[in-house]
Amino acid sequence: MLMEPQVFTAFVVFSVSMSITPGAGNLTLLGIANRYGFLAALPFVAGTSLGVLFVFVGSSAGLYSLLISIPELYVTIKYAGAAYLLYTAWGITKQEI
Repeated sequence: MLMEPQVFTAFVVFSVSMSITPGAGNLTLLGIANRYGFLAALPFVAGTSLGVLFVFVGSSAGLYSLLISIPELYVTIKYAGAAYLLYTAWGITKQEI
């Protein structure tokens, strides 16, 4: 089954924009590398790369369709994401500068 032209166009635009724009991840990486050095930034590079990979795989595999068909999964992911953001914010506030 071939992808519809509108879906393919949206996927390509999303993929290109995620690949070439200096988003928050790239700016954070610049700050970490500048402050702590190259080696300290490597785990962040690995995590960011893995995250982008998950975004691309999820979007191409039809994550949207899965979440529409199982609404409970959407709610679970939403709350897990919020909890992770709170955990990350707490870690940032407790980080020694």
